Amino acid sequence: MSRLGSLFDGNPILRVALAVPVLIMFVFSFFNLSAPLDQQRAIGALDVGLVNADEGVGPMVLSENLTGAMGAALPFTLVSLSDEDAGRAALDAGTISALVLIPADFTQAATTGGPISLRVIGTQHLSAVESQFGAMLGGQLQAGVSAALAQALAPLGRTPLAVVVESEMLHSAANATTLMAAPIMVFAIWVAGLAGSAALFAATRVLAASRGAATVAWLRTLLPAAVTGLATLLLALTVAWLTGQWGGFFALWLLSWLAAYAVTVLFGGLFASIGLWALILIVPTVFYQATLSGAQAPVAAAPDWLAWFGEALPFSALPEALRSVLIGGPVGPLVPVASLTALIGVALIFAGTYLWAGRNRAASPELHA
Repeated sequence: MSRLGSLFDGNPILRVALAVPVLIMFVFSFFNLSAPLDQQRAIGALDVGLVNADEGVGPMVLSENLTGAMGAALPFTLVSLSDEDAGRAALDAGTISALVLIPADFTQAATTGGPISLRVIGTQHLSAVESQFGAMLGGQLQAGVSAALAQALAPLGRTPLAVVVESEMLHSAANATTLMAAPIMVFAIWVAGLAGSAALFAATRVLAASRGAATVAWLRTLLPAAVTGLATLLLALTVAWLTGQWGGFFALWLLSWLAAYAVTVLFGGLFASIGLWALILIVPTVFYQATLSGAQAPVAAAPDWLAWFGEALPFSALPEALRSVLIGGPVGPLVPVASLTALIGVALIFAGTYLWAGRNRAASPELHA
């Protein structure tokens, strides 16, 4: 036992190899059992814009009573907006998940026998749940409005009115592959950042004694720039080829390159600062970024204990930027966010590398005499 204890005392990598798998298995099982995607909660987290242009007939504005009753029964939240332009801008920015437009002649059509026309605008440049929701909302709204009007007119002996819902997509993917491309690119960038930073840290940790801390720090900072540039070039070529979106190739490459470099040097800085124990922080973040970034559903749909983390940090910047190139919508804050992340990572790399080099010299002064 004493030999085994001395073996672990003299080899910190062995201690990490023992502890990390145990902790990662706990984190994986805890997350997947305590934070599965709840479709009902996800729908409840959505905000749907409502533009009610109904001019009414005299003092009667039938749409107000209808939307009031529907709003209380719907699982999502209705947000009143001033006009269609404001609604489209809100949908483009992602502050709402879909847009419902009630025309000026709604009450007049309802009182004169119809038909009643409504418009629904969805989009595919947001999360997967929001994209599916926008595509299905038209049919759901048509059934809901028809049932509500039939119930309201039944006491008057009026026949049910025909309700027509026109659906439109503000931003739509060219094909199913394009719709999946951004989340896959994001996951590839995060996983590559984990693998690349861990391999570089392991390969360079022994060089500090012979080459000096400055050489190692610069190597850990500059080599990822070349590697991520080449890796993301291949990634952008693959995505452009399979989706047919060659017009956005250079934008995809540059944005993914910046993001991949930022992620890699941030992870490299964590490794340089706390060693392989950084895996305990990095691995769960990498594998759960789809929830934290809102790729599957709005971050607000995540459990409360997890949602605050995704809302506090800008995980959504990368998928938002990639979807803007592939599907449409604003690029978002990826460039400043990734630039700041890269600066933090580089600072951690230099601080951690010099710190560990100093500790090694202090622990083995005879090697540096």
